[in-house]
Amino acid sequence: KIDYWNGNFDAALKSFTRIQSEPVNITDDKAGFYVNDAIDFMLFIEKNKGAPDWLNKFAAGSLFSDQKHYEQALTFFYEIAHNSSVETLLDNTWLKIGQLEYQLGRYQQALSAFQTLIQKQPQSVYCDLAQKMIGEIYEVGLKDLPKAQQAYEVVLTSYPNSVLLEEVRKRIRGLERGNRVIR
Repeated sequence: KIDYWNGNFDAALKSFTRIQSEPVNITDDKAGFYVNDAIDFMLFIEKNKGAPDWLNKFAAGSLFSDQKHYEQALTFFYEIAHNSSVETLLDNTWLKIGQLEYQLGRYQQALSAFQTLIQKQPQSVYCDLAQKMIGEIYEVGLKDLPKAQQAYEVVLTSYPNSVLLEEVRKRIRGLERGNRVIR
């Protein structure tokens, strides 16, 4: 990850490939996690290395995010969102913006980011997660339970193959019973 954060994408790819092929010194249940993480990074870098400047900015924003310097991270992600035409980065960028704004308790900005992702990147693999996060913001952040339930129901109807369906159903049942699922 250090190579990735520093913009050394070829070195990062080499390291991630090594982790994927031989998860050295990882003998417990965590081996699969590290391998999956490495594959995610490899795919992301490969998909976006045609725009190295924007990928560098995304990596820098990710570093700040991982360090919990959310405001600094948002500076990078908003720059990408408002200036980049790199379609492959935009869905990840809007997702990160929504998550960070949510972490900061800025619920309207988070809602706007997730809605932008869904509207501008309707084919994104993150649309179901963004829609679920909209429900969570209404439920946990804004405490608007009817809107939360509506948002969760959109996940069920619009993304019938989502891996999030069971969690969303659980949240809907909790809302119907008056037992909210707390984040």
